[in-house]
Amino acid sequence: MFSTCLWHTMNMNMNMNYSEYSNTVDDYDDNHKVLVFRLLRCTLALATALSELRLCQSLTFLKLSHAFYYSDNHNNNPPTSSYSQQSSSISSIPFWTLFLLLTSAGMFHAGPAYLPSSTVMLLWMNSASHQLQSYKHNNIVKNNTANTDDTSYINHIHWAVLWGLLAVLGTGWPFSAILFIPLGIHSLFRVKNPISLLTKVFILSILLQSIVMLVDYHYYGTLLSPTLRIFTYNASSNSDNLYGVEPLSYYIKNILLNWNVVAILGILSLPILCLTHFILSPPSCNYSSKQTFIQDMRLWILLPMYLW
Repeated sequence: MFSTCLWHTMNMNMNMNYSEYSNTVDDYDDNHKVLVFRLLRCTLALATALSELRLCQSLTFLKLSHAFYYSDNHNNNPPTSSYSQQSSSISSIPFWTLFLLLTSAGMFHAGPAYLPSSTVMLLWMNSASHQLQSYKHNNIVKNNTANTDDTSYINHIHWAVLWGLLAVLGTGWPFSAILFIPLGIHSLFRVKNPISLLTKVFILSILLQSIVMLVDYHYYGTLLSPTLRIFTYNASSNSDNLYGVEPLSYYIKNILLNWNVVAILGILSLPILCLTHFILSPPSCNYSSKQTFIQDMRLWILLPMYLW
């Protein structure tokens, strides 16, 4: 993705015949803007590629979490063949995720797109990466309690929340907040001091929104909040007739075209997770309890897709 954008940018520069243009300042500015736009797309493509790699790397913690849950809730019995098969399947998740991301037409077009939704996408992947990495430090031990004093776990949760704030307040697309509702609920119930977390979120929100407003004021000469402005535009101006007005069949065809069979598997992912948790787990294992299911980070990673 990144190399394709860079190749187009290089070709544009090499094939540009400057003799066709006059040496006026306006023509120079136009060429400069096109070059900046191309480089911006390259930067977004590179950021998306790095985010994909980071997400896939974080998926390796699923195996660690699975083994931890099983060992703590299996009454110290030796692993069964069922557990070994599940562990082997989980080990292949990062590889197949990366393969499907690389071969997805939707990701290829969305990665370098200069759109708020594409930026939110890569920011969400970084947030999800930190949520998955918190598996390594989230010590869910005897009596189904959590050692939420673990500094590393708290740091990962804070970073996940920070990426979410950047997605909601830094892109001018506040509708993406729905993607981070599961993260907010999970964080408030898992950290030891939720009031402290809410205070940090409030301070960071004000700081991020102030920076965005100052940047917009510098370029547009008007002090306003993009977050408030987009709600005002859609609610009071009767102008919400550009996006989201297509029939349901349009979105079904679109997701099938971009993701093919992966879209169907994605819709079935939560039912499959419930099936493996409550039905396919060994009878002697407390792994199938409702409390451990609610604590399972995979549940909270999947929920944003269904909310969206």
